[in-house]
Amino acid sequence: MQKSLKKFSVLVIAAIVAIGTQSCKIDGPDQDDIVKYQATINNRDVNPKTTSPAQGSGAFEYNKTNRTLTYNITYQGLTPRAVTIHRSEPAWENGPIVFELDNFARSPLTGSKILTNEQETDLRLGRMYVLIPTVQNTFGEIRGQIKPVPINEP
Repeated sequence: MQKSLKKFSVLVIAAIVAIGTQSCKIDGPDQDDIVKYQATINNRDVNPKTTSPAQGSGAFEYNKTNRTLTYNITYQGLTPRAVTIHRSEPAWENGPIVFELDNFARSPLTGSKILTNEQETDLRLGRMYVLIPTVQNTFGEIRGQIKPVPINEP
């Protein structure tokens, strides 16, 4: 009887472990080949601070298979001197330019860039931001951190 009880106990434990392992599967956006990001671009995080009423937004899709970051950036209320993507750690600090975006004189600004391994890591860890400088604010008039789109948003 004790052998039967031990076998039964082992069987029950194995079943619990199997069910627990199945319920721990992660089906989040990081499992997809395309990961969506967004940026709210305004004067809130610019350093040094500005009082600009200008604003914008950015929609990004990163294709993990071919390492391509596609972007659609809109802005209003300013004339950009450039539109650049920077890297910073921690996120609120100013950081070096990763790349400049072409055809920035007109909104929306669309295009794509192929990322290196390091740039992909920075993107996934939230270390990249959009900066739009102007003649009046050469260190940036508006800025937006590139963050993953929350799971419940399309």
